[in-house]
Amino acid sequence: MEANFAAEALKHKADAEKKLKGGGFFSKMFGDKEQRLEDARDLFEKAANAFKMADRMAEAGECYEECVKIEEKLDGMPANFTKEALDCYKRGNPEKYRGMMDDAIMRFC
Repeated sequence: MEANFAAEALKHKADAEKKLKGGGFFSKMFGDKEQRLEDARDLFEKAANAFKMADRMAEAGECYEECVKIEEKLDGMPANFTKEALDCYKRGNPEKYRGMMDDAIMRFC
């Protein structure tokens, strides 16, 4: 069961990375960059949730971090994704948790 979630997560992550890169020349010229970023963020979030279901918390945290970066580009609200990433790293990568916590404190306080 966890393998199914992991495979789903990897697919969503690959699709999100593809969205971030954009398509060919015409899609970069005429495509809506904001929509591409929103789509990529949604796919990274789906990947993160699937990684959590597969109990691969460090990878879930990485996907949430990508959501944070995209939200910052969109002038959105990265705090929710930062919290999710911290929760994942707390369980999956304590060193990354400490570093990200310090960054979050400096950024949001």
